[in-house]
Amino acid sequence: MKHDVDEMNKLLTAHRSRYSFRIYAPKNGKFKVTKILDQEDEVDQIAFHISGLNSIVVYASGARLFTVNYSWNEEEAICEFSIEDVPHELYKISQKALSDVFFTRCDLENIRC
Repeated sequence: MKHDVDEMNKLLTAHRSRYSFRIYAPKNGKFKVTKILDQEDEVDQIAFHISGLNSIVVYASGARLFTVNYSWNEEEAICEFSIEDVPHELYKISQKALSDVFFTRCDLENIRC
């Protein structure tokens, strides 16, 4: 997530956008990515709640968007991710979670890119 937020901020800075994004560090198993207007006003956010030992619930505007399940594959020494029992790569989960706050609910008239 941090990489995606950093890359979006670089793009927005290069195009002199009034928007930026900030990650608020985990607290009690929760963290969020927030859209900021003019460096101070929170416009939108996506929240993540680590639920139990093997899932992360993703919320937007207080509503549950989806749940990511993860498990350690000892044989291949990798962490495997799925949404509704469908395997996903980590970058696809990040894209699915952040695309809404990055693009869908974005005031495109105020972004010059």
